[in-house]
Amino acid sequence: MYNETLWVFLNERNKRKGFSNMKTAGKGLFKMLLAFTVAISCLIGIGMTTAAAENYIRDFEYSGVYHEGDEIYITARELGIRTASTTVAFVHSDEVLVVSKEVDEDGYGVYGFTRGTEFIAIESAKCSFQTDGIYFLNGNGSNDAPYEFASHSLLNDDQRVVQDMIDDLPDVDDVTEGDRDVIEAARAAYEGLSDKDKELIDIKKLNAVEIQIDQIDKNKAAEVMKLIDAIGDVELTDECIEKINAALDAYRALTDKQQSYVENADDMYAAEDKYYSMLRESVQKKVLDKINALPAADKLTIENYYDVYDAAYEFNEILTEKEQAGFDTTAKKKLDEAVKTMYSLALEAGEQLLSDYGADLEEETYNELKKVVDAAAAMVEAGKMPSYDEFKELLWPVFYASFELYDIYKVIEGADAAWTVGSTDSIVIRILQAGIKDKAFDNTFFSFEYAGSKIYIDGELTDSKFITAEEGSVIITIMPEFLKTLSTGEHTITVLFDNDVTVTSKFTIKPAASVPASGESVSHYVILGISAVLLAGAVLTLRKHMVDSVK
Repeated sequence: MYNETLWVFLNERNKRKGFSNMKTAGKGLFKMLLAFTVAISCLIGIGMTTAAAENYIRDFEYSGVYHEGDEIYITARELGIRTASTTVAFVHSDEVLVVSKEVDEDGYGVYGFTRGTEFIAIESAKCSFQTDGIYFLNGNGSNDAPYEFASHSLLNDDQRVVQDMIDDLPDVDDVTEGDRDVIEAARAAYEGLSDKDKELIDIKKLNAVEIQIDQIDKNKAAEVMKLIDAIGDVELTDECIEKINAALDAYRALTDKQQSYVENADDMYAAEDKYYSMLRESVQKKVLDKINALPAADKLTIENYYDVYDAAYEFNEILTEKEQAGFDTTAKKKLDEAVKTMYSLALEAGEQLLSDYGADLEEETYNELKKVVDAAAAMVEAGKMPSYDEFKELLWPVFYASFELYDIYKVIEGADAAWTVGSTDSIVIRILQAGIKDKAFDNTFFSFEYAGSKIYIDGELTDSKFITAEEGSVIITIMPEFLKTLSTGEHTITVLFDNDVTVTSKFTIKPAASVPASGESVSHYVILGISAVLLAGAVLTLRKHMVDSVK
């Protein structure tokens, strides 16, 4: 039996114990000495080496694994003996345990361990393997044989879960950033084991892939560092802030570990701070320029409403409280005066809208305008300085009410005009969009042009060169060259505006001065005149005949 089967014992406690519980297959002093020699060799821990092979693996066959109590045996069966001496190796990673067979004096095969040049014969060997995994039988003692000999787990359940996680990790050359989670999970699982359980885990692959993922992190960080270096000198330009934002976005997309490798992150933040500091200085200058560009308070009209509002808006809404407190005092005083003056002008405009167009406004618009106008009137009467919010509360209802009147147009000059035949004068009609007088936004002419610049006489569209339109709201001029083509009597002129709004005005053509018709009585002065002429003619004729008779 012993010259046919080899038992190798793997102790589940994973501690190299050497050989124990030696079994003897026969009697005799020789076999006892061999067993004693094997035990002494295991205890002193002589290093194991690989003996040269005279036969190959084909001479052996894996039989299996079986348990006997707490002991696990891997067995191999001899298929044939080609020479008197055969060497077999159990191989796992860098560990090589050589098992040899020699023929004893009785011609039986004897198994033993070769340590150096010493052969220790045994009939049955038990030994612990410290490393879990797959073992190979190799006839030449190398560790690259393709023949699997045996596989057996020496790990408990917790250890096996961790080892499987490590073994399932991608190969080093295949690691990508997407493998980060499984790598970190494997490391966390390993660190969760006890120190004793960690001893049995093969973490070489885990260490290798962690080095690889760390290199990926460093490469990512290097890309961001290049973006930061590309910022260069900070300038108040769109290109500069785009570079700063690109670096910031790329940095924020990194993991905490990757960010720790960005060595010039402080340069990026310093560039951002400098840019926005320059921007704030620019904003303050812009506000200052707008205030300085305003007319003096006594020169302001309602047409300046937007310039005053824009300057007030940027001062109050864009500047910080600290910037407002440190603002140029002269400019700040000018802005306050401009706001106060424009507040009074807006009040006048609101009162005018209520008076002239109150009936044309929507009820809600009218009520809101009335409320803010009354409040403003009380403030002005009290001599109070309006705040920025109070300025807005009055200004915008006034202009919203004016906007609501956009589709209302009125003839402010030339209504019911008259023209006499033979006159060289023109008829001039001026049309104005309803709203604030002297407003900064007179859209009347724009609305006329947008609608196609169409003028109708008595319902017929005309494009006569003798009818012109010019800006100032809309001034329509009908020249005498066109008027003399019309019949006497009443006519209409219709002007088209945007949103299909039309304005119609009447004008009249009057006849020239009257001449007596045929058969009518003639003035006696005319008759006397004619008679005098005829009488003078008769006298001259009679005198001529008297002179001729004397001759």
